[in-house]
Amino acid sequence: DAAQDHTRPQGTERQTLEISGAPYYSAHLPLRNEAGLVLAELEVALPVQALDTAEHRAQTSLILSTLGVAVAASFAAALYAARLIRPLRRLTEAARRISQGDLVQPVSVPPAPLEVSTLARALEESRINTQRSLQELSKQNAWLDTLISSIAEGIVTVDKSGSITSFSQGAEVGPDLTAYNRT
Repeated sequence: DAAQDHTRPQGTERQTLEISGAPYYSAHLPLRNEAGLVLAELEVALPVQALDTAEHRAQTSLILSTLGVAVAASFAAALYAARLIRPLRRLTEAARRISQGDLVQPVSVPPAPLEVSTLARALEESRINTQRSLQELSKQNAWLDTLISSIAEGIVTVDKSGSITSFSQGAEVGPDLTAYNRT
């Protein structure tokens, strides 16, 4: 009855109205035949409170789902960062050991992530090559020491500043000057 008291405009129109003190959204549409005569009128009214409640629920649902996605993304990012940081810390420790001269302990190569495993392989190859080079230098030094110690003449090596760095046994004994001694 309250809806019948409401003035119905011609054509489709949307408006708000009150029925029994409650607000409603309403749409009014006259249904016409081919000649343009109004056969029937259609009016639909939806309570505003139900729409407001649905809108509030949709907003709440959107906020909660956005927060849920943000928390899940943060958790996934933290796991990925931990997965990446752990092998990087091991590589940092291996590089520190190598820089301190520990060339015996091999660098562990993780299977993933690819970038970290590639870096670990390169560091391990570098460790092996450095160890090989140092072993070769050590062999050459030992050979030179043996060569110098086997020479009877005195041999003295000095650095750029003129300090003696090594000498043979012949240099320790000193030259035999008896042949030059005239008594």
